[in-house]
Order: sequence, then C-alpha cells, then structure tokens
Amino acid sequence: KRLDSQAISNILWSYAKAGHKSPTLFDDAAGIIIRNFDRFTPQGISNTLWSYAKSGNHSPELFDAAADEVIKKLDTFKHPRDISNTVWSYARASHSSPKLFDAMAVAASKKMRRFRPQGIAITLFSYAKMAYRSPKLFGTATDE
Repeated sequence: KRLDSQAISNILWSYAKAGHKSPTLFDDAAGIIIRNFDRFTPQGISNTLWSYAKSGNHSPELFDAAADEVIKKLDTFKHPRDISNTVWSYARASHSSPKLFDAMAVAASKKMRRFRPQGIAITLFSYAKMAYRSPKLFGTATDE
C-alpha cells in the first residue's frame, strides 16, 4: 500500500494543534517519515516539522533527515509560509542545523517580497533564537 504523506502530516498536525502529546504516535511516525521524506511536499515537510516542534515531541533524527530533504527540495519551496514554518520548527525544537539555516536564508531572501509581515517576523525570530547570523536575510527584510 502506498504511503499517504499528506495524511500523516495532517494527523500529526491535528494532534499538535489539539495539544495531544501522544509520544508513541510521534515516535512511531518518525521512522516512517524519515524513510519516506522524498514523498513529502514542502508544505508536508513544514507541517510535519511544525507538529513535532509544537507538540514537544522532539526527534533529532527526524530533524536531521528533514534538513537534508529540505535542502534537496529547496527550489520547490514556493510559499513563504513553508520557509518560515520550517525555520520556526527548528528554533522551537532548539535543533541546530547550520546547513539548513544557511540554505533557507538564501531562499527567504529571494522570496522576501512575497512574505507577509508575520512570516518575516517568524523567520527573523527563528534566526535570532538560534543565534544564526545572516546579514543578507536581515538586510533584505529591512529593505522590505
């Protein structure tokens, strides 16, 4: 049977949004997600990471695998919300990934004109919280 990555992402998002921690669900899902990240869309990746970060179910292995997948798919991250939610998730989980933050800074800088003010604030907050310096990103945000 084919994995429905959107269904997994939606289920985890629902649990996180409702405040149900459910560590067993999140732990079991992490292995499946890691093996199938190539099937996730940018929105699916960002929503999944958001769910883990929001619920407090931190999976370092998941966040490491996601960083690699995000970097591979970076050109497909068309919506600013997916960029801001992804970096917010890493900041909320306090999961360090310099290569991800470097790559996302470039992507965010290129798309900054399409960000809503809240997305800009979330993105900059995430970089500040993780103490990642990105003069280009902050400079581009200032210009907007």
